[in-house]
Amino acid sequence: DCTATVMAGAPYTYTLQVQNNGNVAATGVVLTDTFPSVIRVGAVSNGCSVSGQTVTCQWATVAAGATVQATVQYTVLSSTAIGTRVTNCAS
Repeated sequence: DCTATVMAGAPYTYTLQVQNNGNVAATGVVLTDTFPSVIRVGAVSNGCSVSGQTVTCQWATVAAGATVQATVQYTVLSSTAIGTRVTNCAS
């Protein structure tokens, strides 16, 4: 489920996770997440970059069976209506 109820003006930290379920290392791993327009993206982890609403994280190698994580700090716009549900799924 990629949906959450958010509070206007509230800061959040979002954790992105990539897991390699294979039996060999994955190379050139890229994760892209485009945040909804009611969110302003702030700081991101090392290895990640921001362009507008899109966060891109890159890992040279993810070992077999390993999991890597990145964090994104963001704020919900103060103009967002109470009870707004936001959908956000990374790929």
